[in-house]
Amino acid sequence: MLDLVLMVYWIGVIISAYQSMCDWMLYQRAKNEVGFDVFRARPDMISFLIMRIFIWPYYVFLCKNPIEFVSRCFFSHYGDPGHTYFGTLGIRNCLNDLIKGRNRYQGCQPKIAIFSLD
Repeated sequence: MLDLVLMVYWIGVIISAYQSMCDWMLYQRAKNEVGFDVFRARPDMISFLIMRIFIWPYYVFLCKNPIEFVSRCFFSHYGDPGHTYFGTLGIRNCLNDLIKGRNRYQGCQPKIAIFSLD
């Protein structure tokens, strides 16, 4: 059991390190292109990026809504191709498909109404 917990922790460390590195590169690009230095405006940002790597369970499970986290990770691209569901909308869409059926709109006939304005 301890091996599983440690494995999950180290996988989270790797993912958090990747996210921190991507954020750091984004801030550096903003500094080069726009001229705004995030690290000078907020000196605590560097320590946040480093601490986020090692105490990621706190940020993942306590600072965020767990239902929103699961919905964002697993259901954000569920459904319509090319559409992203933010927040809990992805899991709501999946539950609607499970409860009401995926083909629930197949029997609907689109109606077009044309109004002339004179």
